[in-house]
Amino acid sequence: EVELIPNGMKVSVCWENRQEYVEAIQRLRYTELFPLHRIQSLHCGLASIIPLQILNIMSPLDLEIRTCGLPEVDLDFLKAHTMYQVGLMESDKHIEYFWNTLEGLSQEDLCKFIKFACNQERIPQTCPCKEGGAEMSHVPPYPMKIAPPDGPGPPDSRFIRVETCMFMIKLPQYSTQELMTQRLLYAVNCREDPLSG
Repeated sequence: EVELIPNGMKVSVCWENRQEYVEAIQRLRYTELFPLHRIQSLHCGLASIIPLQILNIMSPLDLEIRTCGLPEVDLDFLKAHTMYQVGLMESDKHIEYFWNTLEGLSQEDLCKFIKFACNQERIPQTCPCKEGGAEMSHVPPYPMKIAPPDGPGPPDSRFIRVETCMFMIKLPQYSTQELMTQRLLYAVNCREDPLSG
C-alpha cells in the first residue's frame, strides 16, 4: 500500500477531492514507470546492440531494423547461413525439395517457418561473419542447421522436428516435392509444440 498524500490512509476519496486523487495516482504511476534502475537497464540493453552515440541520428525504422531485423525473410541470406549436419549436403534431393518449398511460400508463411524453426519473430538479415575477407563466427541465431531426424522409421511417415534453441531443422528424406511441401506447411501452421511431433 502506498499513501498518495501525507496521512492518505485517513483521507476518504469523495467528489470534492477526486481531482486531487486522480493527479496523485498519475504522479505515482509516472514514478513507477520511470525508476532509474529501469532506465539504466534499457540503456545497457540498447548499448549492447547499437552504439549509443548514433541513437539520436537513427530514425525509428532504422532502430527497429537494427534491433529486431527486417520483417521479411531473405531466403538467399538464410541459405548462405545454413550448415548441413551428419553427412547431409545442399545437393541432396530432399534438401532441394526443402529449399524449393521455402521459395514457394509467402512472406507470411516464411515468417511462420522462422517462428517454428528458432522461436523468434524475426531474424537479422546481416551477419558480421565475413569482415575484410576474414571468416568470423556467426552471430546467433545463425547458422541455421539442417540435420537428419532422430531414430528409425520410414522417412515419408515422419514429421519435421526442430530444436529451436539451436535453430536446427530435423528433416526426413521425403521422397517427393509434394510430400515435403505438405509436411513443411503442416509444421509451420501447426499449433502444437514443434518438439512434440
